[in-house]
Amino acid sequence: MMNVESFINVGDGFVSVSEFKGKVKRSEYIDGAISLTINYVEIINISMWDYIDQLWIYILNALLDLNNGNDVEFYFPDQPIKVTMKNVKDNIFLKVGDSGLMVDKYEFMIFMANSCLKFLRDMMSINGTPDYGTEIKLSLNLIEKLNSQWK
Repeated sequence: MMNVESFINVGDGFVSVSEFKGKVKRSEYIDGAISLTINYVEIINISMWDYIDQLWIYILNALLDLNNGNDVEFYFPDQPIKVTMKNVKDNIFLKVGDSGLMVDKYEFMIFMANSCLKFLRDMMSINGTPDYGTEIKLSLNLIEKLNSQWK
């Protein structure tokens, strides 16, 4: 079981990206958060807020590297929160900060790639955000590649 939701910081709290109405204050630094739960373990939560679009792009790049057989480490864009993703046979060992777990590689990668795509498409409908066309194409290509590799 995997669940992810993306939020934009609206000053006194967070609003789901899919429900956000209005204009972002600064298109180059969009404060927000990801809530990611895998197998009932909360891996990322709202208290780990950061530049939400940059974080999703970091995740997308990590997925691309993982799919090429590479292990990945990166930090959140503006927080000292380390993310580690390691290939372990047909699984991924995912660690964010102090929380870590093993997850099925295909299930994780296809879920996260689709979630990234949804986030980027939702962001494109928000006034004042950058053009994420390149990242959307990368997401679509990764999803297509994953589906052809694992089916």
